[in-house]
Amino acid sequence: MKMKFRLQRVLDLRAAQERRVQQELGTLQQAHRVILDRLDRLREAQGTLFDFLKQQKGCSIDLLRLQHGYVYSAELEKELSAQEKKRQESSLLVEQQRERVKGCWRKRRMLEILKGKAEAGFREVVKKEEQKQLDELVLFAFTESSRERLKEVNG
Repeated sequence: MKMKFRLQRVLDLRAAQERRVQQELGTLQQAHRVILDRLDRLREAQGTLFDFLKQQKGCSIDLLRLQHGYVYSAELEKELSAQEKKRQESSLLVEQQRERVKGCWRKRRMLEILKGKAEAGFREVVKKEEQKQLDELVLFAFTESSRERLKEVNG
């Protein structure tokens, strides 16, 4: 005999909500990784540019090339700054979503614990009922055997 948990629909809803929030977290983490990759590529480009500019200092100075290098460096710095801001915002969103996942998990887990307690209580009631029926059966069997013995003795 299986007991029906009164809050099963709520538990199912919480589990579905938790899965949805986890999927959203995965999407945010993926977007965060894209931002980190972009930031790494920008830093790599900046490092390459600095290496190039260092090499130019030892050679004959090409003012136009040097000027373009510094303009490009300024643009890279601006893009790095913007990308770093995006990274910080993305990190915050990911952390907030993690907290939502934890909250959903706690709510679902609380209902699962209640379900477990309800099932344990139900099993205890069934066990007591079974014991009561066994006791009645034994009493009935004892009563019947006592009647049989009395009939034999009296009869």
